Amino acid sequence: STKHDSQREFPINLTFTEVDMDESSFDIDNVVEDFQDKGLWERETDDVCWFVHDQIQSAALELIPKEEQTRLKGIIGGILLKKLDEAMINESIFVIVSLRNHAGPSLNEVERFDLVKLNFRAGIKASKNAAFNTAAVYFQAARELLGSQGWVIDPELTIRLYSAEAHARFVIGELEIMESLVDEILSKDIPVEDKFQVYETKILAAMSGHRFDE
Repeated sequence: STKHDSQREFPINLTFTEVDMDESSFDIDNVVEDFQDKGLWERETDDVCWFVHDQIQSAALELIPKEEQTRLKGIIGGILLKKLDEAMINESIFVIVSLRNHAGPSLNEVERFDLVKLNFRAGIKASKNAAFNTAAVYFQAARELLGSQGWVIDPELTIRLYSAEAHARFVIGELEIMESLVDEILSKDIPVEDKFQVYETKILAAMSGHRFDE
């Protein structure tokens, strides 16, 4: 039968360079063959595969030990980021970032910060689509990757991240998390204009009947 276009999310160019190989210690040719055997993707040409996102892939993944699943998902996310153009990354950012998040613990400082920005970007896209539960997941991932050093490394991004997550938490009714994020920003010695968004969230919460301690 003919494969539906919806199952062919994006192409992966398999013309790997040494840079692609730095991230892992495995033989990429063996991984490609293994993925193909397990139904994780299908080869279109010698250099291009299509990554399959359907129930067949989910069943195939169950055959791989969970610790190996985590490692491979993180690696796949990294490959996609290197191989896809910006338009395709934006189109499939939720899939790509979710995969790449599995590599979080093994990333160096630069890679972790890049992943922070990708999670923030995914969260913003989800918010614009009114998918606030999804947005909250990506914002939290970004916040946890960033840690308390975010206020030192990139305070502007940290303010935007906390503000966006606070709003998402308000919308989905997770008010304790919202309050902690609002309080975190309001406690910082930053220009008052940088606090406008969380003040707006705080006012909306008060107007909807959820009161803050003064």
